[in-house]
Amino acid sequence: KFVKFQELKLQELPSQVPMGHVPRSMSLYCRGELTRLASPGDVVTVDGVFLPQRIAESGYRAMKAGLISTTYLEAQNIVVHKKSYDESLSENLSEEETKKLNNDIMKVATGEDPIGALSASIAPEIFGHEDIKRSLLLQ
Repeated sequence: KFVKFQELKLQELPSQVPMGHVPRSMSLYCRGELTRLASPGDVVTVDGVFLPQRIAESGYRAMKAGLISTTYLEAQNIVVHKKSYDESLSENLSEEETKKLNNDIMKVATGEDPIGALSASIAPEIFGHEDIKRSLLLQ
């Protein structure tokens, strides 16, 4: 019997990651009706079982791996809070805040060096490398 299966990668929200650190991630396995509930960028709460993943049954690979194993989360329930982290930000703004945000965007867009202003805001904790930041922005 075939069962629907989906592997998702969970990642910490940007607001919960300490400054200068890389967000942690882990694998999430969904089976049956839990598949296709979440899309990339969704904010979700997952209930499940935290399990070790076998690297190899036996032989040289198992001996080489030793006691080290990777882990994954077997999903039992998925609750989707927001369809996208960015979409929910604009929905909660009042009309006045939206106008102010649009004015600020227009100031940057019509400013003297909009690409320079935007590239300076990419990874501000990393000093220098303006050319690399500009190339990341223009990708």
